[in-house]
Amino acid sequence: MIVAIWILMLAVNTPVLTKYHAEVDELTGTPGCTASELAAKQLFATFFAFAYVVPLTVIVIFSVGILRHIMRHKAPMTSRVTSAQSSSGDAEAAGRRQRSSHVERQRQVGRVLALVVIMFAVLWLPIHVHLLVVYFGTVPDTRFYEVTHSTRAILTVGIE
Repeated sequence: MIVAIWILMLAVNTPVLTKYHAEVDELTGTPGCTASELAAKQLFATFFAFAYVVPLTVIVIFSVGILRHIMRHKAPMTSRVTSAQSSSGDAEAAGRRQRSSHVERQRQVGRVLALVVIMFAVLWLPIHVHLLVVYFGTVPDTRFYEVTHSTRAILTVGIE
């Protein structure tokens, strides 16, 4: 499955190699990569689909599948009674505690899976929305976009 995903992602991203080309800015002398506006729109639409929508869909489908699998399995019943649990009342109480513990573990797994899905969706959405706005719309002249652009510029300089 992992090899198939890598092959699919490489195949989907090969247009980047053909659409972008390296060139040097004549004014500053700094090298960079550029693409036509149409090519950039196609690339970022594809990027949104294959780097956000498809992975989010896969994560949701597998998480629901895991939850369904976990919910179908009942807590195992204890068949042996220890000397401390010699009466049938003690055995029933131990069985209830074990089932309660199993249900609590199921809830914990459900919360973790939901958290993974929500965190992926929430943390990756802003960059995708920004890229789609930049290439398919007009960047608003708001404080939010000023801060976003400044932060990106600072981070870019820090990396170089």
